[in-house]
Amino acid sequence: MQKIIDERMKSERIKTELITNVSHDIKTPLTSIVTYIDLLKKQNVSPKTAAEYVEILDKHAVKLTKLINDLVDASKASSGAMTAEMQKTNADVLLIQTVAEYEDAFEKAGITPIVTVPDKPTYIMADGSLLW
Repeated sequence: MQKIIDERMKSERIKTELITNVSHDIKTPLTSIVTYIDLLKKQNVSPKTAAEYVEILDKHAVKLTKLINDLVDASKASSGAMTAEMQKTNADVLLIQTVAEYEDAFEKAGITPIVTVPDKPTYIMADGSLLW
């Protein structure tokens, strides 16, 4: 009985932590969007500055949309409502794509990733889009 209670408590802590992290991740781009919209409304900005603000708004809107879609997908996955299309996937290519995707973030953090892939491809059975 104690083991079941401990597992439930751990599960609840993980859920609370997830909600906190997701809330923060969603709040960050949303706050930026609201701020830039407010700047556009209140200030007489040049067309060049307005275009820069719109570009920033677009970037944050795309990020927010992705976060919300990821949250919906995670919810579907945890409830068992999502199906995976399992297929032979080259894990080496996925790794290289992932490193390339985060290249700017690595650079900003002063991290130089070292990727070593075997001579022969490494295949896994997975849904590539879900795994990504």
